[in-house]
Amino acid sequence: MLLKEWSAQLQQLRELIKDPAQHLQAIECAQVLHAQVFTSEMSGNVELTFEDQLWNGLTDWAARHGVNSKGRTVVYGIWHCTRIEDITMNLLLADAPQVFHVGSWGQRMNFSLANTGNQLSSAEILQMSDDIDLVQLREYRQAVGRNTQQIISRLPLGSLKQKIPANKIERLRQEKTVSTDPSASWLIEYWSSKTVGGLLLMPATRHHVIHLNESVAAKKEGLRREKALAKSI
Repeated sequence: MLLKEWSAQLQQLRELIKDPAQHLQAIECAQVLHAQVFTSEMSGNVELTFEDQLWNGLTDWAARHGVNSKGRTVVYGIWHCTRIEDITMNLLLADAPQVFHVGSWGQRMNFSLANTGNQLSSAEILQMSDDIDLVQLREYRQAVGRNTQQIISRLPLGSLKQKIPANKIERLRQEKTVSTDPSASWLIEYWSSKTVGGLLLMPATRHHVIHLNESVAAKKEGLRREKALAKSI
């Protein structure tokens, strides 16, 4: 699927969410869009996905050391948007525990930070990118993606236009999912303004595309630097 086609389907999802009579169509559309921003292995999709394209030709070194104009690595981009999906889909939609905690993924990934990581500096991003177990990060992402597919499939009729209850928003604070740093603290208010359908649009689908695009830029820079280093030896 091309990004242009994906974006057109995202706009279609916006319209479907507005009409409760189109609930099943909205659910199916959301699942298709969501599958495209994960690997085909996650969903069993036979078509090459946006995340597949990111990993194709990407070396371990470039994933950890290549940075984009914001100082973010591929490792950070993948970790960050996965954490946000895990937090929002489970706490705000499913009222369930995070995959991160259920599977002890912090320990398995060798990176135990449990919030969204918006507050991390460029230096901290490079450090976490060095430290993290990349194989386990990718396994964690698949687990989150599969869990979200199930959450979306179980959303009840009439729920897409509902606001998020205050008690679910409070869980974000109780579980310290967002740093109190101003670079991150705005997220709670932002999510509290969303409907269930709004969270399917952002972050469950469009947020991934933003970070996958950023990660493509980091990939290119990482591969360029790796090639230059090889030549200098």
